[in-house]
Amino acid sequence: LSLTADGSHGGAASGAVTANWSEVDGESSLAGLISEAALNGAILFEDFSFAEELAADPKQPEETTIKTGGSLFGSVTLGGRVSEPVIGGVINLASFFAELPGSFGEPEAGAVPPETPRFDDLTINIAPMSLIDFPLGSVHISGKAVIDGTLADLNIDAPAQISDGLLDLPNAPITLEENSSLRVQYQSSADEPLKVELNANGTTAVTARSLTGQYERFNVFLTFRGNLLNPEGLNMDAYSEPPDLTKDQILGIIGQKQLVESLAGSVTGSSQTQLSDTIFSLAVPTLTSRFTQELASSLSLDYITLDYNAFDGAMFRAGKTVSPGLMLHGSRQLKQQENQLFRYDLRLTWRVPSQDKVFSRLRLGVGTDQYRPWKITFDWSRRF
Repeated sequence: LSLTADGSHGGAASGAVTANWSEVDGESSLAGLISEAALNGAILFEDFSFAEELAADPKQPEETTIKTGGSLFGSVTLGGRVSEPVIGGVINLASFFAELPGSFGEPEAGAVPPETPRFDDLTINIAPMSLIDFPLGSVHISGKAVIDGTLADLNIDAPAQISDGLLDLPNAPITLEENSSLRVQYQSSADEPLKVELNANGTTAVTARSLTGQYERFNVFLTFRGNLLNPEGLNMDAYSEPPDLTKDQILGIIGQKQLVESLAGSVTGSSQTQLSDTIFSLAVPTLTSRFTQELASSLSLDYITLDYNAFDGAMFRAGKTVSPGLMLHGSRQLKQQENQLFRYDLRLTWRVPSQDKVFSRLRLGVGTDQYRPWKITFDWSRRF
């Protein structure tokens, strides 16, 4: 049996398969003769290009569509018998991309066909810069997948290196570093068939209040270790430079955890006025962060924030790094409060470049505000 096929976007596939009945008992039925025939053949792919859309759940095609494409090079070998074909070979996958949906639904398990194939180290090499796009971001990967076993007892091991990537979280995009890795493992007979082990390092920058109460730009370093599909098995660690932020604060700023937790606490034990103040003080900078980040970027500023507290009302704040450790900050009250001076503050601060645990926390500054035409500031803080 010979075959040829053209790829939907170019390239071709060709192959030949032979069936040998020399070792089959001549007294077998016709069905037995066919099922026991020995197979030998291969299918050759030459720049076989494809682009497909597949629904993970046919009941929800729009919500669970997977878009994928690429080009295939290499060959797939076919052996064994008709009743149990053995599939092997090496396929090189180039220009690969996959766009994953936000949900995979709950597809129904189909019946395993009686002539179930067995995979024997079928290897798929994934070329560098292959793109995986998902709702939370995207990554470029390279690696390989090795497939073994039958459909009823399937094993897939797919380790991959991440060359670069981006996690687009609500308040801070996280850039994945080059030495990160991803490993997808599937074992159909296991209690937890699918595992996605992540070993990644990432960086981002956030604007937050330091221990002195002033806004400051922090470089944040994160590590992710464990199974992405098991929240209890995924370990995240984070630290900042300068080191004023705790791990919980960093994760809260990135994922808006603080907003949810604080609102929950307010509902259970605050008066209506206190609740309103808490909602505004937390929600205003959080809900406007996407807009203010884009505005700050367009103006070449480190940050722009809209802030709120019960005493000053709405405050506009902005800042820019002049040189390493030297930063210009400005804030202005949007509406003057009754019986108060119109509040503003402009200052230039310098973080002492020291590795010493004491002096590295020192901030020196010079500036002006609504009370003083000029001022010198000394800020030092420590978390207990």
